[in-house]
Order: sequence, then structure tokens, then C-alpha cells
Amino acid sequence: MNYLFYIIFALVPSVIWLLFFLRKDAHPESNRMILIVFSLGILAALPA
Repeated sequence: MNYLFYIIFALVPSVIWLLFFLRKDAHPESNRMILIVFSLGILAALPA
């Protein structure tokens, strides 16, 4: 049960920052590419 809270508390700030920068971006990239890069970043952080 604690792991669920850890995952939620780890993802919420990341998603908030992502949404903030997506709204401020003057030349936005495709949502698919952003989702791929975001997912790869999550996967890269797992072993750390």
C-alpha cells in the first residue's frame, strides 16, 4: 500500500511540471512524442 503512495507522490509533481511547460510552450511538439519521451524518462529513473 505504501508503494502506491510513493508512486503517486512521485508522478504528481512530474505531471504538474509537464502540464505547466506544455501550456507555456510557444511551439508545441506532438502529444505522442511528448508521451514517448515522458515514458522513457520514467523507465530510465526506475533503476536509479
